[in-house]
Amino acid sequence: IKIFNITNPAAPFFVSTISLIGNQDIAVKNSYMYADSYTDLIIYNIANPASAVIVDSIKNVFQKMYYGDPGFYGNFGGSSGCGCSTDEVTPVYATNNGGSGVGGSLARFAIAKNYLYCIDGNSLTIFNLAIPAHPAYISKINVGWDIETIYSYNNNLFIGGTNGMYIYSITDPQNPVQISTFTHARACDPVVVENNRAYVTLRSGTTCGPSENALHIIDITNISNPSLLKTVLMDEPYGLSVNNNIVYVCDGVGGIKILNAANLTQVEFLKVLGSTMPHDCILSSDILYVTAQDGIIVYNVANPASPVRLSMIR
Repeated sequence: IKIFNITNPAAPFFVSTISLIGNQDIAVKNSYMYADSYTDLIIYNIANPASAVIVDSIKNVFQKMYYGDPGFYGNFGGSSGCGCSTDEVTPVYATNNGGSGVGGSLARFAIAKNYLYCIDGNSLTIFNLAIPAHPAYISKINVGWDIETIYSYNNNLFIGGTNGMYIYSITDPQNPVQISTFTHARACDPVVVENNRAYVTLRSGTTCGPSENALHIIDITNISNPSLLKTVLMDEPYGLSVNNNIVYVCDGVGGIKILNAANLTQVEFLKVLGSTMPHDCILSSDILYVTAQDGIIVYNVANPASPVRLSMIR
């Protein structure tokens, strides 16, 4: 795990490296980072990011191995490869508690309501973060085979899987309850949410199974009965972000595509940014961080139709 200082997005700099074998994903809340190491959850104090310290661990809470698309960087499709954190973060496109990091759409970890939710294989594992340095394991519930990504928004968790999107209520945060499922042809399926819409990418040509390459825009006004509003064809979509109806799609060989989805009768392509196989993207205010094959590219997207490249993290 590499830590960079991004106080100035135009001039990020390397801070430290944390050696951790078997790591797939992380989540950050205030001064603590939660990371998996094979079957274990490892908790770090990162108050001094130049010298992170392990403060606790919980053994044997995850499955022994991950299955699925080798994707980028030799891992399953469900790791964004990047996370952004400050001491007090209010994510642009989510409503995590203040202090939670901004995760990508391919993340397997999500923090909401002072709980950490982790997915692997077919289960959702829940931890209470009331004492951040010493999380308490709550339970593990079965969701569905080949779930890949998790995204929290308001009082719900949106879980992407190869067969569809699962929506769970976390009104009672330690007892998630399934509300509904939006099914599709077998495909890889990250999801992000804004207001009454969910945005899902589907990608073919992987171990997720044959399907279309597309962005699905889904109406979740009735959270118990999500319905498809619009399909936008893509080349090879992976992760995505959304803010104010502007959707950023990492479209693999197609580059980074920026769309205005305010008017669904005519979704407008604002810009296509060339990039070496973009994988996932994270929005923090007007800054877009894109994980790609050759590094992390940083853009200012205050004007989405004319993004400004600020820097590259390698």
